Amino acid sequence: MEKYAGIDIAKKVHWMCVTDGEGRLIMEPRPYGNDSEGLSRMVADLDLYGGDVAVGMESTGCYWRSCYKVLAEGGYPVSVINPVKTCSERKQGNLGRAKTDRVDCLVVADTLRKQGIAPTPPPDADAAQLRDLCRFRRTVSESLSRAKIQIVALLDQVWPEYPRLFGNLFCGASLAVLRRFAVGDMGADGLASDLLSASRNRYGAAKAVEVLDSLRETCGVPATDALLLQLRLLLDQLDFCASQLSEVDAEADALLDAVAPTLPTVPGIGRATAAQIAAEVGDVTRFRDAKALVAYAGLDPTRRQSGGFDPDKNRISKRGSAHLRRSLYIAAQASLRADCEFRDFYDRLRGRGYSHRYAVCAVARKMLCVVWALMRSGEEYSRERHAARGKALEGASPVDAG
Repeated sequence: MEKYAGIDIAKKVHWMCVTDGEGRLIMEPRPYGNDSEGLSRMVADLDLYGGDVAVGMESTGCYWRSCYKVLAEGGYPVSVINPVKTCSERKQGNLGRAKTDRVDCLVVADTLRKQGIAPTPPPDADAAQLRDLCRFRRTVSESLSRAKIQIVALLDQVWPEYPRLFGNLFCGASLAVLRRFAVGDMGADGLASDLLSASRNRYGAAKAVEVLDSLRETCGVPATDALLLQLRLLLDQLDFCASQLSEVDAEADALLDAVAPTLPTVPGIGRATAAQIAAEVGDVTRFRDAKALVAYAGLDPTRRQSGGFDPDKNRISKRGSAHLRRSLYIAAQASLRADCEFRDFYDRLRGRGYSHRYAVCAVARKMLCVVWALMRSGEEYSRERHAARGKALEGASPVDAG
């Protein structure tokens, strides 16, 4: 008789129990340290049941990975379960409001037993590396954005007129001026030379005079040593983040060629966005069809009707990968600048009176269907061949970004 092990994943201590096919406990919940000794003891305890044990665990942060690795190497089929499913099982079960590590591992075991969740295949090595890189890239990009916001806030204090001098506050010429300002070296000749070099001969002495006149006439507070130190360090942070992004992009670009080389042929999907989408999709064969991938991205419509209330518009479920959903939304917006089927689809929806956000979400769904097809076939995008891809979704229930 098959047995089911449920593991409650945590940072330091996992809890595991084992039930039989009827849901009866045959091993009371036990704690196991998230280290080599604890995980080895977990495998040894499972071995006592003859190896006929299906194992389930929640996908809690990054802490499930080492446990999954050890159990898979021990020969056990391991299912990594979406917490949404275990939450549903908790509500349906007879466990009341109790929520402890002991109870949680039993909920996981019951979810695995009742829902018959298939074992999770080991992640593709290249796809796993690409996912880690892309998520780290987002962290670096957010650090870069925060540094820019802080620079703008600082300039609003000491030199509020400065943004009028350049169309882009963070272009090369502007950064050259800010670096001189941060070290207190605003000599006309040196400033003109730096502007000439940074702008590729677009700016020179005349611009340097304009900058110095603006600085003399500014209504900002005095630029103290403390404020200038902050500016100098923030500019260093910009350079550091830019160099990190360049290095990450080079590595991700190489991995993209191994995982999904044809995704950048889709209108609106550049190489950076293609890497993010491929990283979050992972092994595309685990999705039985395009609709399953759409649901994984949380772009499937939900309907909330009760009694006499029946809303005109439904919302997307927003379950699944928020990273994938965000990347697709960005790609969908970018595709609107091209002459392509996605732009035509968007225009048809807008012509029917749907909002911009609704139409972009619908384009993202349609685009994801094309992504599913390309990642399975390895073909390049063709407007004629893929024009019908996602056609069934055009008539789907309206959704709103919410």
